[in-house]
Amino acid sequence: MTEVLHRELQGSTLLTISFHSTLAHFYTRKLVLDRICEDKYLTCSPEPAPCALREP
Repeated sequence: MTEVLHRELQGSTLLTISFHSTLAHFYTRKLVLDRICEDKYLTCSPEPAPCALREP
């Protein structure tokens, strides 16, 4: 199914939420979300500047 989605939706971003390490070879990027203790906010500037975390 993942191969079909990649082929039919070329250029799109596919987000899969899974715990199966066997799926890793289907993807070229990885997004990791970790819980942090302090409040932080993700802000983005106009391109090409990257997004950055800022404190309240």
